[in-house]
Amino acid sequence: MKKLIFTILPFVICTTVFGQNARKTPLLSTPENYDVTTNIDYVGENNPAQMLDLAVPKVKPSDGSRIPLIVYVHGGGWKGGSKQGGLQLLLPFLHDGRYAAASINYRLTGEAVWPAQIHDCKAAIRWIKAHCDNHQIDPNKIVVWGTSAGGHLVSALGTCGPDDHLEGDLGPFPHVDTKVTGVINYYGPTAFGFYAQLEEKRSDPNGFENLNAILDEPFLKASPERIANISPATFVTSDDCPFLIVNGTDDKLVPLSQAQYLDQVLDQARVPSCLITVNGAGHGFKHGEPIDPIFQTFVDELFQGQTSSLKDHAVDMKTPAPRVRQQ
Repeated sequence: MKKLIFTILPFVICTTVFGQNARKTPLLSTPENYDVTTNIDYVGENNPAQMLDLAVPKVKPSDGSRIPLIVYVHGGGWKGGSKQGGLQLLLPFLHDGRYAAASINYRLTGEAVWPAQIHDCKAAIRWIKAHCDNHQIDPNKIVVWGTSAGGHLVSALGTCGPDDHLEGDLGPFPHVDTKVTGVINYYGPTAFGFYAQLEEKRSDPNGFENLNAILDEPFLKASPERIANISPATFVTSDDCPFLIVNGTDDKLVPLSQAQYLDQVLDQARVPSCLITVNGAGHGFKHGEPIDPIFQTFVDELFQGQTSSLKDHAVDMKTPAPRVRQQ
């Protein structure tokens, strides 16, 4: 196995059916053939940080077959960002009404520390699965996609099971399983221990501002157990779902080595994993060509029950790669 060289870089990571606040309001750029419900309270405590938006095709399969679902988890360094705009990011993959879509909020570090963020994400998945019958959604075909901090959280959704003590018991459906069908991680960190091991960064604790906040203690003083607990790579097992991992070669916030390490750990566990390296791209590269077709292939093949045809490879962006502004 090729030895990885982990580069330390400034690490400020970018960061009843419905509840009372749920409302059906069409988003301006949502296809007309979708019903959109916003601000669904998936915990039941009327907290805006624990709500999700859901878009479901108006025309359901006439044969009664279930609709696959793609769930978006936003980035923002665990301290910012929101679900707003998540459904728009999914629009390129919903054009023909084959899939449903959801975008979720979770508590940020100004309100709660780890593991509140993964507890919220898992509670959202439980709510969705508990209501699949209402929308003809297939609970066994749910792919989660996250960017930056959201990439970290969807990776945790893909690797952390009940035995890892990160399920939580939020919401009215604590016994619904949170297993997902696939994970798409765009430039999300997954192995924090490598940062803690690097001596030269110890003199600059501000470089770990976001990690200090999510742990509610100085990251460089946190125990190895605590650092492992926040690292999705820690929990990889052979029964995990397939992963698509996308990272830029020039990412100065989440180095490419993070994606390479997760891909190797998954490979060692014989979990299907595809690493797409984006040449010259930094953190928050622009979505579109040539990444979107790879995304589409990944979800199409998973939802059709096929073995992924994707192989690890590098791509070049066709246009300059400006940073994506988190909504």
